[in-house]
Order: sequence, then structure tokens, then C-alpha cells
Amino acid sequence: MKKENKGITLIALVITIIILLILAAIVINLTIGQRGILNRAEEAGRNYTKSAKEEDEKLSNFLKEADDIIDGINGESKPLPENALAKKVEIGDYVAYDPITDVEESKLSYTSPVGTGLSHGNGKH
Repeated sequence: MKKENKGITLIALVITIIILLILAAIVINLTIGQRGILNRAEEAGRNYTKSAKEEDEKLSNFLKEADDIIDGINGESKPLPENALAKKVEIGDYVAYDPITDVEESKLSYTSPVGTGLSHGNGKH
């Protein structure tokens, strides 16, 4: 009688362990390596902080400039630029505003594709 061997061999077990070790090394390198996920996250955090500081500085400068224009510098009003709307319009003036002035005729109309709502997906069935 012939006896059947069931189970895995020692060689198959060793090969499986080696493959798992290689995969583990790759994952560890991707996570904590020189260009790993953790280092990239730290770099992104530093870049975000730096950009936020720059944005705060720009906003502060803008607000200071706006306050200088509104309140005046050292008690004196800062002259408005020549093209400022406040030099052209005063309170109580009537302003004739036409939103379609100097706009091409083709941009003022819309032609829908030929067909029905069913063929162009407007949601009606």
C-alpha cells in the first residue's frame, strides 16, 4: 500500500516566509523610508504652515493698506488713484449701467441642441 502525504513541505513553508519578509521590507520602506509616506506627510505639513504664514502676511499688508486709504496716513488722507471710482461718482449720482454694453451678440443668447428633453438628459421622462 502506498501512503499519501498531506500538508505542506518544509521548502514551501520557507519560500512563503521569504516572500512575506520581502513584502514586509517593501511596506516598511514605503512607510518610513527616505521618501516614505511619513516623511512626505511631514513635508506637506511644513509647506502648509509656511504657506499659511505667507498668506497671513499678505492679508495683513492688504488690510493695513486698506485701513491707510480709509483712515488716512498720519491723520492725512491718502490720495486716491486717478482711476478710482470714488473720483468719478459721488453719493446720489445716477449711474446708467447696462450689463450688455460692449458684449458680443453671440454671448447674449443660447441655442440648445436640437432634440427632446429625453435625448438630452434634462431629467424628464
